[in-house]
Amino acid sequence: MFYTAIQCLVLGTIKLMDTVNTQKVRICFRCKTEDHTITAICLNCKKAIYCNRKCMKKNKKIHDSICRIYIDRYQQIRSVMDQMKENFAYYKDYNEKLNERRRKDNSLSI
Repeated sequence: MFYTAIQCLVLGTIKLMDTVNTQKVRICFRCKTEDHTITAICLNCKKAIYCNRKCMKKNKKIHDSICRIYIDRYQQIRSVMDQMKENFAYYKDYNEKLNERRRKDNSLSI
């Protein structure tokens, strides 16, 4: 069950990253508001974005510890994320080929 939960988390995270990158959507780290005009950004990690300064202040305690870890281990995090993207691309291609094969088998049996 743990493996399945981790797999779902990773797949969901990668799909969300793809959506954010392709559609240029910005999502507030605290309240999860989607907006193209979000401008409050953490100046340390430059990854955390907020809909306004109020959200940024309310999330400061939580984000500061995460921000320090991110900055200290940037290269390790980056390599893991790149590997996850590569594995996700393989998983996606594999599932597409499998679905295509199933459609062919279904059309032949009908």
